[in-house]
Amino acid sequence: MRKAPTPAEALLWERLRGRKLRGLKFRRQHPFEGFILDFYCEAARLGVEVDGHIHETKQQRDYDRQRTNYLAEYKIQVIRFGNHEVLNDTDKVLQKIAEEAHNRMNASMGNGEPAQSGSMETQGKSNSPNLKYFQFSGLLQGEGWVSPAYVGVDEKGTIRFLSDSPPVESTAIEYVAGFALPGFQNAHSHAFQYAMAGLAENHPAGADDDFWTWREAMYRCALAINPEQMQAIAAMLYAEMVRHGYTQVAEFHYLHHDPDGRPYHHPAEMGERLVAAAAQAGIRLTLVPVFYQKGNFGVDPQPRQRRFISRTLDEYVCLFEATEAVVRKHENASTAVSVHSLRAVDFSDVQRTL
Repeated sequence: MRKAPTPAEALLWERLRGRKLRGLKFRRQHPFEGFILDFYCEAARLGVEVDGHIHETKQQRDYDRQRTNYLAEYKIQVIRFGNHEVLNDTDKVLQKIAEEAHNRMNASMGNGEPAQSGSMETQGKSNSPNLKYFQFSGLLQGEGWVSPAYVGVDEKGTIRFLSDSPPVESTAIEYVAGFALPGFQNAHSHAFQYAMAGLAENHPAGADDDFWTWREAMYRCALAINPEQMQAIAAMLYAEMVRHGYTQVAEFHYLHHDPDGRPYHHPAEMGERLVAAAAQAGIRLTLVPVFYQKGNFGVDPQPRQRRFISRTLDEYVCLFEATEAVVRKHENASTAVSVHSLRAVDFSDVQRTL
């Protein structure tokens, strides 16, 4: 990978970076399968090469053709321009790049192929008539700000249009007096604990309070919640996350069983309520059923921990498989495996689980 661009590359990059070309996101010096593309747009799977005189030799032309054919097997198209074209007719080069990218994205959508990561419409007539459009004062990307920012989203909320110019077709655009930032991810949640907010934070003067007294309040809360309440509590919590800009949450879920510590008829009953709550709130969910086996190192679980406990790895696997079956029914949910801690699961079972 070259550190210093040629004058032609520097000029073209200045016109491409920060989505300046019709909202298209390009990367410079993009590696792929051992090759380096001068510029690459993932949305259109389009590579752009800027060639100097060396590319006029037969040996180099043969190599370029072989490389282009190889990348085509990965559905990446490469278009090439000479240094003189970029330096002397920049606008025409940019127009050709934009048209090629736009045509490739239209063809991909028209063939029913899934849109590539980060794909969207460019400025021009939209391929999707049902997009809802917004105008923001600015929108933050990795390369910097797009300002103003026109955004079109489909019925699933996926961005299909992004540009600093409005769509060409006549359409309603909702103005938002503010800036758009990437959504936050909440990497660790215990939704049921939202029900005890305020119950363990306020104490009279001189009260003896520490983590362990907080934990006792948490146990009392855990023993009191039924599945309907779990869904209601989680829906309120997840709605608050969405309101504050979170778009995904990892839910470390260990309130598995009924108040007597017996598995529900549907082992993932409580987990299914969390998935339903996330769907209500409109947040993506990674549901992580937690393997919780012991009260401490070599210590049996306490009675007030009974709703958390899978006594054997087989019991946990049964719970996890039931959770997987629930998650498969929901487009915006996934699952993962977790053990609570080394103190809460026998080390041999930790090894077998992971």
